Amino acid sequence: MQKDKLIIPLSIFLAGALIAGAIVYTQNPANSPGNNAAAVNQAATVAKNVTIKPVTANDHILGKIDAKVLIVEYSDTECPFCKSFDVTLGKITDIYNKTNSTAWVYRHFPIASLHPNAPKQAEATECVNKIAGNDVFWKYLRKIYAVTPGNNGLEMSQLTVLATELGVNK
Repeated sequence: MQKDKLIIPLSIFLAGALIAGAIVYTQNPANSPGNNAAAVNQAATVAKNVTIKPVTANDHILGKIDAKVLIVEYSDTECPFCKSFDVTLGKITDIYNKTNSTAWVYRHFPIASLHPNAPKQAEATECVNKIAGNDVFWKYLRKIYAVTPGNNGLEMSQLTVLATELGVNK
């Protein structure tokens, strides 16, 4: 990896660490509502200990791997915040990919305890990638985000329907 390249692990990962810290914090009945400094410190510690693997050609990349800025997203297809973020990041990359300024790297981060359907949806996107390639993977992923209401609201039978709409042989 070149030193002049900027890799931005998105705030969603830090937000996840903060949420995890908050969950751990609220599970301890000894914590009082006024003592949330412990949860913040715990979440910050979790975030500091995270190592992000380098971006390689094996990642799902929208744009060029040699872009000036690589935005690495860890996402859950049933997360309503991830759905909203997908729209925002789509607008950013639509603008800046034209000049090879940014590239979007997608990595699965399904949270099965909150969204039991998300791991199977991630698996479906990987199947589409294997069958039809990276370009169709991105179209399929964006289509899932476009139609899912989030929080396990997407009927699993729709995964095949969405894939076939993109020309993927079921």
